[in-house]
Amino acid sequence: MKSSKLAVAIVTPFYEPAFKMGGPVRSVSGLAQGLISHGVDVRVCTTLCGLEQSNIAPGVTQTVSGVPTTYYKIDKRGLLHWASGIPRWCDENIPKVDLVYANLNWSYPALAAMRAASRHDVPVIFAPRGSLLSAAWKTSTTKKRVYHHLLERRWLQKVGAFHYTTEAEREDSAWLNLRPPSFVLPNPIEMPPSGEAVDFRARLQVAPGVKLLSYLGRLDRAKGLFELLQAISTLKEPVHLALAGPDQEGTQAALVSRSRELGITDKVTFTGMLQGNDRFHLLRSSDLFVLPSYSENFSLAVLEAVSCGKPVVASEHVGIAGAVEKAGLCLVCKIDPIDIAAKIRAALADEALQKRAAANGLAFVRETYSKEAVARGFLEHARRLLKL
Repeated sequence: MKSSKLAVAIVTPFYEPAFKMGGPVRSVSGLAQGLISHGVDVRVCTTLCGLEQSNIAPGVTQTVSGVPTTYYKIDKRGLLHWASGIPRWCDENIPKVDLVYANLNWSYPALAAMRAASRHDVPVIFAPRGSLLSAAWKTSTTKKRVYHHLLERRWLQKVGAFHYTTEAEREDSAWLNLRPPSFVLPNPIEMPPSGEAVDFRARLQVAPGVKLLSYLGRLDRAKGLFELLQAISTLKEPVHLALAGPDQEGTQAALVSRSRELGITDKVTFTGMLQGNDRFHLLRSSDLFVLPSYSENFSLAVLEAVSCGKPVVASEHVGIAGAVEKAGLCLVCKIDPIDIAAKIRAALADEALQKRAAANGLAFVRETYSKEAVARGFLEHARRLLKL
């Protein structure tokens, strides 16, 4: 090591507090915080993507949740998250660290980090976070393939290891025939806050006796939300669905319109993106969490729901669903309104499932998926790579 303790540079296109950019923001920042708790010297380089309206000063290192972090303004929009200050940061900081942790394909920050690491002979762990999955290549296919083969592939072939968050992600990414070794380590999640919970049922004006179903995430067609609305319309049981998350390309308007067509506008509430601990308050107030996604590499939201003691209905395409089902805390559905409705009905009627989730959910998540537990596993792989 270059100093008395391990030093890691994390380079990622978006970072806390840009939570609207999706799960990678929480998982990467959670890992950084976990490594700090284990005494690792961590420094983060990122862009202001998702933070354009903030007052964060670009190029100035600041402490974010205990982690030294430097943000850079994006110079060119589009696929690359192009920020001209990042190469300079990489050349100044990467020679001082033992390991580089780069995140996400089709990302200029990751490309700059891999290039600098190669120049300074520092090993890289690369985390695609679902961006190597075959489903991720079905949009903008030509641009992604050109970028991958002309710019990115040669650097990916040089990394020390790939970090996949589920075995399913590793298997589905094999089609690219990348040579470096890999390991599977889950994403870390934030534990629910202690103290008295806020009654979200009252905030949503859900009547007594009505079951509250919740969804957390971007309002995106790929999340199976239109199929979920169709399923809700067929349920005879009194239910109310809370869809919590930022709009994705006008999807919310289409969902509102579909709810109106199905005659269930009184059964659906769009909360927008929940800030702070409100997502945990919603989950704790819910009877069931539902995620019928077409493609979900991992899903922090599923584990957050389980940590709040709630059972889950998730599609067979949600990466973490198998592990949660094996623990007896989840029912897995097909992306079909009839099957989604059947699994929701079964979960709401299954008292044993509800009691297991309430009794075992938090311990199940804390043991394997807490920031400290995941960071401990990451350090084992890092030391093996560094031969420490």
